[in-house]
Amino acid sequence: MGTNCSPELSNLCLYCDEARFIDRLVREGKTEEAKKYRDSFRLIDDILHRGVEDPPDKDSYGGLEFKETTKSDGSVDFIGVSFDCLADGCLSLSVINKAASYPYPIIKFPSARSNAPARQMSSVFQGQLARFKFVCSTLSAFREAAAHCTQQLMKRGATRSDLLHGWHTHVTRKWVQQKHLLSRLNGWFRRLLVWLSHNPNGKIWSHRDHRLSPPGEVLSIIWEGSVCLSV
Repeated sequence: MGTNCSPELSNLCLYCDEARFIDRLVREGKTEEAKKYRDSFRLIDDILHRGVEDPPDKDSYGGLEFKETTKSDGSVDFIGVSFDCLADGCLSLSVINKAASYPYPIIKFPSARSNAPARQMSSVFQGQLARFKFVCSTLSAFREAAAHCTQQLMKRGATRSDLLHGWHTHVTRKWVQQKHLLSRLNGWFRRLLVWLSHNPNGKIWSHRDHRLSPPGEVLSIIWEGSVCLSV
């Protein structure tokens, strides 16, 4: 499961079963039902279905059984991303903080005091911020993920200088199309660093506490890769 070849191996193992399932629907004249599965995605053993009432039966998947993971509020977690259905019918994407669900502390990042390059913490922070921007569909979700990451890195010994360097490098490179937000984001991040320096174990505000964005939160729609980023 944890090897780089896992996705390819799972595709080799499950392709025949998936192909037979779709071919059977077509032979039975259920073409429209078969078309619904074009919006389904699978990574190894995690499957995301959209517009399908019931997943394929046990026999169609080589004896594998499906386990429903949709939450009571309608949200779904898939490969590190949370999909939330808002009241207006829109889909909100955010990063899952898996470490918070464990009853014991999780060490996710290297220690700043280890025998590592001086800029390692800054580079790690930049990589995480790039992932957050690609995944998150709202500015509030991005800020929540960035705040959690900043808190964890500070606990691992990252200095304010390391984090500021990583932050400014990220926003100047990745937020070029949203220059009108740079001063707002930079001011927010500086306030976050001050707050975390006095509250290292403080609770980070969750954007899920307020499903509707406050006035002025959604300013424009920018397409970034395959994700629509509302900022």
